[in-house]
Amino acid sequence: MRQHRTALRDVARSCDPPVRLLALNWAFEQPLSTIHRICSDRVYDRGEKHQTLHADVSGKSHEDVIWQFIEQREELEEHEVDAVIEMDINEDLEHALDRAVDGCVRILGLEKPDQEKVGLALAAARGYEPTKSKEDRKKEKEKGRKKGKPPRYYGFVPEVDLLDLLNPVFLAPGGADAADGRQLFTNLKKNGRITKQPHITIVHSKSLDSEWAQPLWDRCSELYLSSTPSTFQFTLGSVVWNDRVMAVVVGEVAPTSGDDEAGKSFLDQLPQEVRKKLHITVGTANKDIQPFEAHTLVEDWRNGKRTKSLQLRDIPTEGRVRGLFS
Repeated sequence: MRQHRTALRDVARSCDPPVRLLALNWAFEQPLSTIHRICSDRVYDRGEKHQTLHADVSGKSHEDVIWQFIEQREELEEHEVDAVIEMDINEDLEHALDRAVDGCVRILGLEKPDQEKVGLALAAARGYEPTKSKEDRKKEKEKGRKKGKPPRYYGFVPEVDLLDLLNPVFLAPGGADAADGRQLFTNLKKNGRITKQPHITIVHSKSLDSEWAQPLWDRCSELYLSSTPSTFQFTLGSVVWNDRVMAVVVGEVAPTSGDDEAGKSFLDQLPQEVRKKLHITVGTANKDIQPFEAHTLVEDWRNGKRTKSLQLRDIPTEGRVRGLFS
């Protein structure tokens, strides 16, 4: 956050001899859901090798903490630091360290450490264990006994940026539908009404009185809490809208891995009435319109009713099942 970087600059200015600030910058050049998946997996794999942020295997509350970090993050601006090393969040630890070392050597004029020293540093990092007092361990046990609140609903979280997806669609020339959709999409952007965390609702807690809903809820929970969660691939076929809501229709869904039996079983048991409503709500025209209206809009489109729409040519994306609250 900018306030943290401002505090660092204030400290730097007070140093004698004077110092400069060098930033390792992980720019967000991918959908936020992709960033979230990468960070969540790393926290999960790391286990308890951190002072405070540990993987919650029973409720995955650490994923909500990571979302907070992502949403509060503010992009680094050029004037805030004296030099920058651009990092890549997709790189593993070895390659990220190489990138940081090369940047420091180049900018600071240092001698590059040999591979043996780099290997020792990696071993030290991987072998790190935080020191815990008896009081800390007691607090952790008590925290583990407390059950977090259950999700409001389960859904697929596709790794897609709606602005990147739809900007080219509505900027391209087209007929009357395209012009109408462009106007709504422009207003959604202008008024901050574009969904920040795109998702595809599978089952909502309000539907649990339906005969099919509770078994589906339980299967979603099992998949979400799995230590090896399934990843699914989707095709995004069309964008549809009226004067109140805009949505992207989800077409084919399949496990990303051909040998993912858990993912195949989940899709085999997915009710048809859920499949035909799968969509991403892009946004609503104002805060008084419920996103749920997108369900009816997508149903009408699938049933052949006159609905304003544009084809997306089955754009592929992927994502996982998550327990969601907002």
